[in-house]
Amino acid sequence: MRSTEETMLMDTMIANGVSNKMTEQATGLAAPKPVQKKNAAKLETRDMLLANGVDEEMADLAADL
Repeated sequence: MRSTEETMLMDTMIANGVSNKMTEQATGLAAPKPVQKKNAAKLETRDMLLANGVDEEMADLAADL
């Protein structure tokens, strides 16, 4: 179920010539691609490391492994 904001965003994007497929991806309604899942896992790892006191540079390096 879409919220009013998502519906308005989709309508605006479609009115500006964005394809339905791209609109769904932009609003998060499309299934995530493997690359998106991998990037989400990296961000989650980085956030966890930062929350546990690891400095930002080391967290970035560790998340990229």
